Amino acid sequence: MVGINHKDEIKGMFLLCPAYVIIDFRKMYGDFQGSAQFGNMMISEKYMTDAESYDLYNEMKKYDGHVIIYHGTRDGMAPISYSEKAIDYFPDAELYTLKGAGHMFGGKESDVIERDIIKHILE
Repeated sequence: MVGINHKDEIKGMFLLCPAYVIIDFRKMYGDFQGSAQFGNMMISEKYMTDAESYDLYNEMKKYDGHVIIYHGTRDGMAPISYSEKAIDYFPDAELYTLKGAGHMFGGKESDVIERDIIKHILE
């Protein structure tokens, strides 16, 4: 959420399948000691404790720049429900869903997102 902390410097944000699920990681996957594997990342106990204490949705309310979130409807790693909730908290946000896409994108989805981002930047 670096963009939120630098809102005077960042006019808007494009977020691709944001992993807001991390705040509920322990609820979803159980407790762990030391560290745990999440996708291709190793998550430490300190990271989890910090994430759980961070009021993510309250922080979103403070960012008044335009936010566009791209999220696949079949994302098994970071469920789209977190992005659906996020657009209710960012004051100026849109959610673009990519039907059938999973976590991160490749091929056709990447091309669509790339063109869309360029279009928004040039507006």
